Amino acid sequence: MDHLQNTEPSRPVFDRFISPLRAFMESAKRKYKCHAVSDLQWIEMGIERVLGDHRSGCAFVQDRVMRDLLNLKKSNYFESCKSDRRLAHLGSITEEFIAAHARTALKKNDLFGQDDALNKPLEKLHIYAGDGHFHSASSHDKRDAKKTKHAIGHLYALNLRNQFLSHLALGSDGTKKKPHDMGVLKKLDIVTLRQGAAKGQKVLYIWDRAGIDFAQWYRWKNTSGIYFLSRVKENMVLEHPLPNSYDKSDPVNEGILGDDMVSHSGGTMIRRVRFIIPETGEVMEFLTNLGTNISPGMVAQLYFMRWRIEKSFDELKNKLYETKAWAMSTTAKKTQAAFIVLTYNLSQLLSLQSLCFLLFVDSILGLCFFVLVTWFRLDLAAHNKRPVPLSCVSSFPSRPQDSIRVTG
Repeated sequence: MDHLQNTEPSRPVFDRFISPLRAFMESAKRKYKCHAVSDLQWIEMGIERVLGDHRSGCAFVQDRVMRDLLNLKKSNYFESCKSDRRLAHLGSITEEFIAAHARTALKKNDLFGQDDALNKPLEKLHIYAGDGHFHSASSHDKRDAKKTKHAIGHLYALNLRNQFLSHLALGSDGTKKKPHDMGVLKKLDIVTLRQGAAKGQKVLYIWDRAGIDFAQWYRWKNTSGIYFLSRVKENMVLEHPLPNSYDKSDPVNEGILGDDMVSHSGGTMIRRVRFIIPETGEVMEFLTNLGTNISPGMVAQLYFMRWRIEKSFDELKNKLYETKAWAMSTTAKKTQAAFIVLTYNLSQLLSLQSLCFLLFVDSILGLCFFVLVTWFRLDLAAHNKRPVPLSCVSSFPSRPQDSIRVTG
C-alpha cells in the first residue's frame, strides 16, 4: 500500500483502481440523479479523500475544485456526507463488493494453503478477525463537561481468507466513553453479522476477551450459525471440565495440553482448549463454541491469525493516515468508515494483481533461462561429441546459481 499514500490520483490509474466497483455501482440501491454532486462523483471523491493527504475537508474540496475545475461548493460536499440516502447507496456498494469476494474466497478454501486435510473442516466457514479501532474526534465534535473530546470508535472485521476489511458498527460517536465491544455487537442485526453468508454456511468471529458472552454465543450459534473464538479472561472461574477426545498423534495438535467442555457461573457449557507455546512455555487458554470437528490445534492456529487485523489497523493509521474523524454527524462518521474499508479493499486487490504479474514475469524469465541453459548444454555436448546426460535437461533451475555446471 506504500504506493498509494500521499498521492493525487492520475486519472487513468485511478479509473483502473476503482474499476472493480463498476458493476456494483450499476446495481447499487438508493441511486438518485443529483446535479450538484452525482453519485459517481461522490464515490470517487470519497475514495480520493482516503488516498490523499489533506488536513481538512475544506482543503480537499479546494484541491478538487482547482484540479478538475468543478463547479462544486463546499456546502454541497459537506451536506452530501450527512446524507442518509448516500450512506445507504455507499453501503449497498460496499456490502455487495465485500460479499462477492467473500464467496470467491470461501470457494477457494485455501486458508492453510494446499493442505486439504486442514482446509476440509473449514470449507463452509467464513472466518473473520474482529476488533475495535479508535481515532480522534473531528475538529467540530463537541467537548463534554470536563472539556474533553472522546475518541471515535468503530468495530471492524477482517476476512482472514482474502484480507478484506468490513465495517460492522460505529461503536462510539464521541459523545461518551468507550463502550464494551459485546454490547455493540448485540445491537447488530443478524444480516450484518453474517455479512452475506449463504444459507448453510457458517460465520466465525475471532475476537479478544471483549467479545466473550457465553449466553449470547449460544443463541447466535443455534439460531444464526454464528460462532466465536476468544481467550479466557483473567480470574474467570471455569468448572466441571468434561474432556473431549482428540488425536494426540496428529502434528497439528502439537502443543495441546487439553480440550474439554467447561461451565461458567451462568450455566452455559463452552469448549476450552489449552495450548503451550513451545518457545516460551506460556500456556494459553482459548474459548469457543466451535464443534470438535475443528481440531484443538486448529483452534489455536485460528486464534493466532487474529493479529492480522492489528496490522490492518496499523495500515489505516500509518499508510492511509486516517487518524481523525471527517465530520461531527453520526452519518458522516459511518460514511468515512465505509470509504476507508472500500479504499483498503481496492488496494488489496491492486496488491494481489501486482503480485500475480510479478510471479508471471518471474516464471517467464525462469523459462527463458531454462531454454538458454538447455541450448548451451546441447551445443556444448555437440561440440565435444559427447552424449547429454538426461539430468542436465530434466531439472528446472529457478535461479542462475542453481544451474548445473558443465565441466570438460
